[in-house]
Amino acid sequence: MAINKDLKERAQKTREDGFTLKLDEGVSLAMRVSFAQDMFPGVSTEGIGVWPADDGELSVSMRGGGAVVELRAPRRPCARSRYQCGVRRANRQRAQSAGLADRITAHLLETERLPIADATLDRVTARNTIFYVRDPVATFTEFRRVLKPNGIAHVIENDLALTAVEPLGEQWRALVAAASWAWRTPDIGRKLHGIARRARLSKVSLEVQTKPDTEGRLLGMIRTVADYARDSTQLEPARIDAALELIQRSLADGTFLAIAPQFVVTAAP
Repeated sequence: MAINKDLKERAQKTREDGFTLKLDEGVSLAMRVSFAQDMFPGVSTEGIGVWPADDGELSVSMRGGGAVVELRAPRRPCARSRYQCGVRRANRQRAQSAGLADRITAHLLETERLPIADATLDRVTARNTIFYVRDPVATFTEFRRVLKPNGIAHVIENDLALTAVEPLGEQWRALVAAASWAWRTPDIGRKLHGIARRARLSKVSLEVQTKPDTEGRLLGMIRTVADYARDSTQLEPARIDAALELIQRSLADGTFLAIAPQFVVTAAP
């Protein structure tokens, strides 16, 4: 479904007060955000957030220029990519199998503030999370607040600009560029050390780890990038499909190689 002239006219009439539009699932998140920015030139992308709405829909909200824009689409079973949905399901199953389900609490946060008392936790672990947050320094500062004096924070993040997938070569670079709208800080890996320092964490150490993949272990990451690139509408779907097919052929003939360095920061409060 395209965002048509009628929708634009409805938005224009109510731009001073904000508006809610019901859009079907065929309208990607990137298209909804682009539409809002077209209607409200003063809206900053820093105000974009995605949250499950009370009525079972997904809400994309932006604030700026005196207006609040709220674009809604029917909520899917999982708001993230297929890969991330699978990880969530697998984690729940592991917790249940280990008898730990009753010890796990999930919170949906709209700010960096953690619903945890000061000096409460022995460990804080964040993996492939910080490149989504609005304010990484404030998030690390929260880690420092909730850790006990002898606690430790472990943060592990990718750095998409430093990843490589063969035989895609430059095609991979194009996919990453098209998908980058989905992460607030796609190159977060190289920034972690400085972020931890600015958050006044102590005993900050940094490692960069990588294990070349020739068997498809990183297919989940590749498909996630492809999904986000598809949502961006910057690349033709046929081009994305062709890249994924090339990956499958390279796995079959033994020419596949993927490298995704992981930046690991360990710090104390």
